[in-house]
Amino acid sequence: MDWHIAPHTRVDIVAFSGINFSGESKMVSIHPAGGRQGSSLKNFAFRSVIVAGPIGTQVVFRTSGLEDGWQERPWRVINVQKGHCWKTKTGKPAVRVPDLDWYDKPNAQRTDPDFEQGYPMAKSVADGEGWTFGRHGTMGGQVVAIEVDRIR
Repeated sequence: MDWHIAPHTRVDIVAFSGINFSGESKMVSIHPAGGRQGSSLKNFAFRSVIVAGPIGTQVVFRTSGLEDGWQERPWRVINVQKGHCWKTKTGKPAVRVPDLDWYDKPNAQRTDPDFEQGYPMAKSVADGEGWTFGRHGTMGGQVVAIEVDRIR
């Protein structure tokens, strides 16, 4: 797994091997001082994810490890935004994504296959709006790079 972590960012990422937060799970904690603890997620094919961090945290899941041109392959942005998250037991704002391939509410506990729809499309991370957007394609089990940043 390639990691691109902006300085002074804080986020917890819990990844699950199955949709609807099922199967094996692995957790990564990124700390503002630059440390990363927990699983590396290397070779871990995850299909659903929970992102917990301060309001304004942005996580980009990429299916390409290329430095240039990665936005031509499927990718998805998850933003922790006020009004589009829920609070964990410890009080952290968080977003749930029960299936990386489909759009659900940011507090969804399960995806409903009868109402599957794609998440909003964007040409680039800079062009996207809302709590989630990206480029459609198979994401589940294909993520090879993760970017963590703060929305300015």
